[in-house]
Amino acid sequence: MSVDIETYASELNAYVWHVFNDRGLYKPKEEVHIKGYVRLLKVKGEAKLPTYAHGTIDYTIYDPHGQQLQQPKVELNNYGAFDIKFTLPDNVNL
Repeated sequence: MSVDIETYASELNAYVWHVFNDRGLYKPKEEVHIKGYVRLLKVKGEAKLPTYAHGTIDYTIYDPHGQQLQQPKVELNNYGAFDIKFTLPDNVNL
């Protein structure tokens, strides 16, 4: 995939990630499934796998009222992808 972006920043590379879940709304006590991937995006060039594709990333998940629900770490696989699963508490703000 070739990418060409106009930017006002200097010729720096950026790590970008795309995150998605299996549906829009969850009920209390349901399991949430989140997947995503990380790529190295060059200002003029290609979107490549990051050099740390075997690394760990930190993430934080909040409810709509700003209360923290999760803050663990997740391992990236060989393709820079990750998979997060957790169960919502029974008193979660929706």
